[in-house]
Amino acid sequence: MTLTAPVLTLRLALPASELSPNVQIHGAKKAGFVRYSRQAAFFTTLKALGVPNVPSRILLKDRPWLGVTHKGALTSKDYLKIASLLFKGTAPAVTGYTLHFHFPTKRLQDDDNASSMFKSSRDGIADALGMNDGVLRHLSAPEMNYSSADPHLEVRLYV
Repeated sequence: MTLTAPVLTLRLALPASELSPNVQIHGAKKAGFVRYSRQAAFFTTLKALGVPNVPSRILLKDRPWLGVTHKGALTSKDYLKIASLLFKGTAPAVTGYTLHFHFPTKRLQDDDNASSMFKSSRDGIADALGMNDGVLRHLSAPEMNYSSADPHLEVRLYV
């Protein structure tokens, strides 16, 4: 499959190791990592779409201003509402993505687990684009690279 130029390229921090399906941690603790990962991807996507002055996270005190009144975890409806308040343009109709991991060590990484750790970030990206994350498809196997000076995850979104 030949891919055209990506519509958006996002640079995210590597997913926390606690998001791996092989890690056994308490659900409440894992929920914190999921929440952080989703919000980081959400705001990074909005920034890539050209929204000025994007916050890095949503604090409890900000929620009434954004129209979110409950105190629990944010839902997809909340993220979609926030995205519509912050982004006034039309988001590209993204259908697929590729993952390019840049790990800090040369240790052999499991590409299956790496793409599973991306799930919460994928939800945040879909929320920022105002779409169902079920539409986003993996277009190729994750690319595993070594970069000790600059570990990160590069997500390329395609139409």
